[in-house]
Amino acid sequence: MMRMQKTLNAIIAFLFCALSVAGGAAHAQSALGFGPYIQILSEDSVAVCAWLDREVPAYIQLESQGRAPGSHELKGFQPGCATVSGLSTHESYAFRLFIDGEEIGDRQHPPVFVITPAAKQTIAIIGDTRSGDNSFDLEHRQIVQTIFNEIYPDAVIHTGDFVERDELQLWRGFFLLEREMLASTPIYPTVGRSDQPAEIMHRLFPALPEKSYYSFDRGAAHFAVLNLWRTSSQPDSEVGEDGEQARWLRKDLAEARNRGSRYIFAVIHEPPFDLDGGTPRAMRKVFMPVLESSGVTAVFSGAHYFSHKIRNGVHYFTNGGGGAELETRTPDPDVFLLYRPTHHFLTIEIGIGGAVIRAVDSQGNPFYEVNLDETAAKKTEAPDGIMTSAATVVSFAGGDADAAMSIFFDPAETDDKDLLSIMPEIATRSGITLHVTFRPLTDAGNRAAFDSLSPHSGKAPLALAGGERFYGLEEIKAGAGSAALKEAQKPARKNIEGEPAYLWAAVIVAILFIGLTLRLGFVKRRHKP
Repeated sequence: MMRMQKTLNAIIAFLFCALSVAGGAAHAQSALGFGPYIQILSEDSVAVCAWLDREVPAYIQLESQGRAPGSHELKGFQPGCATVSGLSTHESYAFRLFIDGEEIGDRQHPPVFVITPAAKQTIAIIGDTRSGDNSFDLEHRQIVQTIFNEIYPDAVIHTGDFVERDELQLWRGFFLLEREMLASTPIYPTVGRSDQPAEIMHRLFPALPEKSYYSFDRGAAHFAVLNLWRTSSQPDSEVGEDGEQARWLRKDLAEARNRGSRYIFAVIHEPPFDLDGGTPRAMRKVFMPVLESSGVTAVFSGAHYFSHKIRNGVHYFTNGGGGAELETRTPDPDVFLLYRPTHHFLTIEIGIGGAVIRAVDSQGNPFYEVNLDETAAKKTEAPDGIMTSAATVVSFAGGDADAAMSIFFDPAETDDKDLLSIMPEIATRSGITLHVTFRPLTDAGNRAAFDSLSPHSGKAPLALAGGERFYGLEEIKAGAGSAALKEAQKPARKNIEGEPAYLWAAVIVAILFIGLTLRLGFVKRRHKP
């Protein structure tokens, strides 16, 4: 009997201890609002942050190969961040989060990050996640899972509109959806229109400075992140030609060129081109001239669709399909090389051999690809197998003006080599650098677009250039270049401020009227008796 009582007491004691431990862990877990997530601050420093709903002791234990773990306190609690400096190049670090003495998270597989990026980089770009609506969050979650499980990027760049409004509850939702990825992958934020007034956002991201524009390097690439979310309502200090941001951008891009950055990218929220082809005034007058004259390779912006356009040698990508409601309007013809209102993200793969940008849908299927080195070099040759991709952009050098052309063709009827062979001649004869998007009809999306465009019973190949359509190799060869050239020269026929021509006509008429009035007055005075 005594032995049974001792055994019972031991079981009760064990259960009490287990419940106490579980209760302590639950107590610590309840203090964690969301996180942890990491922010790369410099070439040798990182911030590990977590939002704590109440002020409790918290720290991280940082581990690296062959070194004893070091403890670093999370300072603050909404959020709390541990900033660690003096980290080594190309070394992997794991960290464990402790709250109120209890470890939080997977003890067997703690988050791991690398402070200094390697020469080969894979970067994911998302935008317009707009957490706060369950229907949006489903797409947002699918995209994050695809990125984390299939891409496993070295970094993530967000083009803005993280949440529906800058409210804490919506930010909780955002970090809940991105929890696994952001614990080991640094995110670089861009302020969006829906993120305003961005007060909570600035608290959340130590890498985001007070002025909301900054730059960083990843491998051979330099990124300038700008504070352009609605330039028509932003102050001159942010969007003016002599404003602080424009002065900073000129200096930052010049320094990147001097350092020998192989690729220079800009990230903004407001798209530089509307669906009708228009451009916001501050973009047109201030920022696009700086970007296009400073050797920028590509510009990434947010909106609720994917698009690609080349202007003055710069690639413009709109990629705001991170989960929010998609655009339902259709753009004007020839505004973009490709337009697709679909949930998606971009990847940039940067290595010794070059840089490739891919657009990938939420299920992980690539649907568009651009080799930045080929288009930057304006090569006249194209890679083999253009009929295997949904859309392949190839550039043909022939002059300073840039022009775009899209060609729909059936690989079973038209050899892609025949199409490729006539392009250099078209570009040279027309005096343009021609950026051609080849769209094989083996792709369902291309077939649907072609059927809606072609009134000639599906006759292919079909070329779209300068707002005109050309059918068959001979017709494309004879006229597509002239149409593309005409379209490329349109900006030159406008004045440098972009005002419509009728304003100039009004000014000229007014000058003639004033001159005629003065002339008649002079004649009357001479003949006055």
